[in-house]
Amino acid sequence: MTLEFDTAAHPGIVRAMTDEHDPDGNDGGELAADSPEDFLANLPPIIRAIVRTNVSINNDDPDSLIEAYAAYKEASDLIYANLIRIRSRLGEMTKGQSEAKTRRIQGRRHVVKLEMPSEKWDQPILKEAWNSYPHLRDQCLRVAEIGVKATEWKKLKGTSGTPDIETFRDIIASAVKPATGEPTVTIEVWNNRKVEK
Repeated sequence: MTLEFDTAAHPGIVRAMTDEHDPDGNDGGELAADSPEDFLANLPPIIRAIVRTNVSINNDDPDSLIEAYAAYKEASDLIYANLIRIRSRLGEMTKGQSEAKTRRIQGRRHVVKLEMPSEKWDQPILKEAWNSYPHLRDQCLRVAEIGVKATEWKKLKGTSGTPDIETFRDIIASAVKPATGEPTVTIEVWNNRKVEK
């Protein structure tokens, strides 16, 4: 996977990373001396390269603030998009290895914990099952949104029986929605050192 910087999609960042828009004529890569963004100097180089700006922000000028906001918004969107791509790729690396919600990936130097997204249930369908089968609902359903009792549902899912039981089971099965979204990522080991929580 290659992380890409689409210059056409992020013209504000490109403009901010050149000196053509800098009223003080600073060289590319140098912050204007009076910029309130001096904190960027402490960021990792790859992030600094994306979000640095040569435009002095005038806190009393709406246009200056708006232009700066637009550039940083583009940078934020770019960073977020790449974070999602990385989270997705890390999640893909665990497929076929484990179905657990909590998973780990270990490289030569780093270890991360992944929390996979949870399945969701279609509430109108569960409500139909709840209302239509009051004598069965307490076996597998609970009132919250209406929730599903995970252990009992696993049993019911593989159960055959009377028409009521099978229809009840099939209604609940049709309510499940596949898990969506990307796993959360927590770095636990960095350069062979445990990361303090």
